[in-house]
Amino acid sequence: MSSSWQQFFVTTEPPSAGNPEGAVAYGSYAVAGEKIRVRNDRGKLVGTAKLVPGEDALVIARRILRRGRAQSDFYRPLPAARVPY
Repeated sequence: MSSSWQQFFVTTEPPSAGNPEGAVAYGSYAVAGEKIRVRNDRGKLVGTAKLVPGEDALVIARRILRRGRAQSDFYRPLPAARVPY
């Protein structure tokens, strides 16, 4: 039996002086039997894992999404432009 896709978010960068808002990533996950599948906010599958009985699926989904984002620097903050005066 499979569950429907559940939306969630994960903090990818805490608030700081340089980025007071911090950063979050959005995704969704579904559990089918002992397997969890995680998609990013664009619907692309970013990872799967086997669930151990008693594990919290949301915790595992957040870990998978955070790890999937760490492999790409697409969402990294852009460097400040250096404009000569």
